[in-house]
Amino acid sequence: MSNSSEKRLEEIRKRINEIDEQLIELIAERTSFAPEIAALKKSLGTCVFDPKREDAICEKTRLMCEKHHIEPEVALKVMKILMTYNKEVQKDSIDG
Repeated sequence: MSNSSEKRLEEIRKRINEIDEQLIELIAERTSFAPEIAALKKSLGTCVFDPKREDAICEKTRLMCEKHHIEPEVALKVMKILMTYNKEVQKDSIDG
Protein backbone atom coordinates (compact mmCIF):
# COMPACT_ATOMS: atom_id res chain seq x y z
CA MET A 1 0.00 0.00 0.00
CA SER A 2 1.34 3.43 -0.87
CA ASN A 3 2.04 6.03 1.76
CA SER A 4 -0.81 8.23 0.51
CA SER A 5 -3.21 5.27 0.66
CA GLU A 6 -2.13 4.47 4.21
CA LYS A 7 -2.60 8.10 5.21
CA ARG A 8 -6.05 8.24 3.64
CA LEU A 9 -7.06 4.97 5.33
CA GLU A 10 -5.93 6.40 8.66
CA GLU A 11 -7.95 9.60 8.04
CA ILE A 12 -11.08 7.64 7.19
CA ARG A 13 -10.71 5.39 10.23
CA LYS A 14 -10.24 8.44 12.45
CA ARG A 15 -13.46 9.94 11.11
CA ILE A 16 -15.31 6.64 11.60
CA ASN A 17 -14.09 6.57 15.21
CA GLU A 18 -15.46 10.09 15.69
CA ILE A 19 -18.81 9.05 14.21
CA ASP A 20 -18.89 5.99 16.48
CA GLU A 21 -18.38 8.24 19.50
CA GLN A 22 -21.22 10.49 18.34
CA LEU A 23 -23.48 7.46 17.90
CA ILE A 24 -22.76 6.31 21.45
CA GLU A 25 -23.41 9.80 22.81
CA LEU A 26 -26.73 9.93 20.94
CA ILE A 27 -27.74 6.49 22.21
CA ALA A 28 -26.95 7.63 25.75
CA GLU A 29 -28.98 10.82 25.26
CA ARG A 30 -31.91 8.88 23.80
CA THR A 31 -31.81 6.41 26.68
CA SER A 32 -31.62 9.18 29.28
CA PHE A 33 -35.25 10.07 28.50
CA ALA A 34 -36.54 6.57 29.32
CA PRO A 35 -37.15 7.11 33.06
CA GLU A 36 -39.10 10.32 32.44
CA ILE A 37 -41.10 8.66 29.67
CA ALA A 38 -41.86 5.79 32.06
CA ALA A 39 -43.11 8.20 34.72
CA LEU A 40 -45.28 10.03 32.20
CA LYS A 41 -46.73 6.79 30.86
CA LYS A 42 -47.45 5.67 34.43
CA SER A 43 -49.21 8.95 35.25
CA LEU A 44 -51.25 8.61 32.05
CA GLY A 45 -52.07 5.00 32.85
CA THR A 46 -50.54 3.72 29.62
CA CYS A 47 -48.31 0.72 29.03
CA VAL A 48 -44.57 0.80 28.45
CA PHE A 49 -45.13 -1.02 25.15
CA ASP A 50 -46.73 1.31 22.60
CA PRO A 51 -47.06 -0.54 19.28
CA LYS A 52 -48.32 2.54 17.41
CA ARG A 53 -45.26 4.51 18.50
CA GLU A 54 -42.93 1.67 17.53
CA ASP A 55 -44.60 1.37 14.12
CA ALA A 56 -44.21 5.13 13.64
CA ILE A 57 -40.51 4.95 14.55
CA CYS A 58 -39.98 2.11 12.07
CA GLU A 59 -41.80 3.99 9.32
CA LYS A 60 -39.82 7.16 10.00
CA THR A 61 -36.62 5.10 9.92
CA ARG A 62 -37.59 3.66 6.52
CA LEU A 63 -38.27 7.15 5.17
CA MET A 64 -34.95 8.48 6.47
CA CYS A 65 -33.14 5.54 4.87
CA GLU A 66 -34.90 6.24 1.59
CA LYS A 67 -33.93 9.91 1.81
CA HIS A 68 -30.27 8.98 2.36
CA HIS A 69 -30.32 6.17 -0.22
CA ILE A 70 -29.45 3.37 2.19
CA GLU A 71 -31.06 -0.01 2.75
CA PRO A 72 -33.31 0.14 5.82
CA GLU A 73 -32.53 -3.36 7.11
CA VAL A 74 -29.61 -2.43 9.38
CA ALA A 75 -31.16 0.82 10.57
CA LEU A 76 -34.39 -0.98 11.47
CA LYS A 77 -32.45 -3.61 13.42
CA VAL A 78 -30.64 -0.88 15.34
CA MET A 79 -33.88 0.96 16.10
CA LYS A 80 -35.57 -2.24 17.29
CA ILE A 81 -32.63 -2.94 19.60
CA LEU A 82 -32.84 0.61 20.96
CA MET A 83 -36.60 0.36 21.47
CA THR A 84 -36.25 -2.96 23.28
CA TYR A 85 -33.51 -1.59 25.51
CA ASN A 86 -35.48 1.57 26.28
CA LYS A 87 -38.55 -0.48 27.23
CA GLU A 88 -36.35 -2.42 29.66
CA VAL A 89 -35.05 0.83 31.15
CA GLN A 90 -38.62 2.13 31.44
CA LYS A 91 -39.79 -1.06 33.16
CA ASP A 92 -36.84 -0.95 35.57
CA SER A 93 -37.64 2.68 36.32
CA ILE A 94 -41.27 1.88 37.10
CA ASP A 95 -40.44 -1.22 39.14
CA GLY A 96 -37.88 0.68 41.16
